[in-house]
Amino acid sequence: MSIEGSWDVVLNTPMGKQKGKMNVSLSGSDLSGEIQSPMGSIPMREGKVDGDKATWLCGVTKPISMDLEFDVLVDGDAFTGTVKVGPMGKNAVEGKRAS
Repeated sequence: MSIEGSWDVVLNTPMGKQKGKMNVSLSGSDLSGEIQSPMGSIPMREGKVDGDKATWLCGVTKPISMDLEFDVLVDGDAFTGTVKVGPMGKNAVEGKRAS
């Protein structure tokens, strides 16, 4: 199943679980969209889809300016994967299709 659509997302961080909403659009293998988080709307960029795998970047400015590098596998109405948080390593991320 495609990652296109609306998702409830949970990012597991050393500071606890961070929840957000994600809206994804596809144009061929190009992925775009945004994540709504407690920090506001974060645009997704440089997104790509290859089969069940999706990758994209999100830039944040708090607590420091850095890119978050998402790498996920979609399985039906769920996805799991990792987010590289700048110089702070990787954290788990998961999503469930919003109803």
